[in-house]
Amino acid sequence: MKAIRVHAPGGPEALRYDEIERPAPGPGQALVKIEAAGVNFIDVYQRSGHYKLPVPFTLGQEAAGTVTAVGPGVAEPNVGERVAYTTVLGAYAEYAVVPYAAANLAPIPPGVTDEQAVMLCCVGTTGFGAVERSDLRFGDVVAIVGQGPVGMSATVAARLRGAASVIVVDGIAARRELAMRMGADVAFDVVDDVVEEVRRLTGGRLADVAIEAVGNQEAFTLALRLTRPGGTMSAVGNHGISDAALELPLDVGAFMGGIGDKRIVTTSAPGGKDRARRLLALVAGGKVDLGVYITHTFPLDEIEAALDLFRDKRDGVFKVAIKP
Repeated sequence: MKAIRVHAPGGPEALRYDEIERPAPGPGQALVKIEAAGVNFIDVYQRSGHYKLPVPFTLGQEAAGTVTAVGPGVAEPNVGERVAYTTVLGAYAEYAVVPYAAANLAPIPPGVTDEQAVMLCCVGTTGFGAVERSDLRFGDVVAIVGQGPVGMSATVAARLRGAASVIVVDGIAARRELAMRMGADVAFDVVDDVVEEVRRLTGGRLADVAIEAVGNQEAFTLALRLTRPGGTMSAVGNHGISDAALELPLDVGAFMGGIGDKRIVTTSAPGGKDRARRLLALVAGGKVDLGVYITHTFPLDEIEAALDLFRDKRDGVFKVAIKP
């Protein structure tokens, strides 16, 4: 089978389009024929060597496909069943062996496309998880910093969860426009005086919940400043990549010296099979369609071009699908 494998992270020939033996599933494992995969920034980081993994390894972590064989002890999923990954490497290949198949593979309901399912494998479930973890209540005001695929998913989730107002912040105009179509009420550029604007919109109260979905110090600090005293900040930005350290500002406008009763929470990504099941049910019921995120599609042998496009945010790219 064909597989995109990392051989020399960070080097000029980091990836190879390899011909390797198709694996057989062992105990507790399932063999999945990959029908669609998604490009994620984790893939970009792994190619560049930010994550230290034994080489060679097959790249890719968002995938949907069909179970073609199962190993001993696997009662579910069944051979022939369409499934989505909840967390596993190896998506950029024609086939992948998935460990702990019963826990890592979520059945795809009838009527849900592979592309729709792939958008829930990581970015969708992370954004929805950020909202669930925040305990957002009906009628709350939520401010979301970052409208990439994770932040956009949080925007969708906040609207479904019953937020009275969804306020978003992003530096790319096309993403602000998409956020408004996906359920945001107000969209600010990063150059705006966002804290004062939100203060004005809320009558001085600020946001009941703020979500940080970028992964840098500036976004973290802004989200904290947007959170009202007694409110919750839900942080799901991938820190530790661009920033070596993350500081907690303690001034009155941010953490109020630690006595402002602000709660900071994080959540797992992607969140496991149960969250995947619930989100796929929303898609099947017509409540959510994150398939609209896909702006570009590439074949497996053009993965370098796909990763470069996604990394550089060129040509209006939002999410990239890979079709083996």
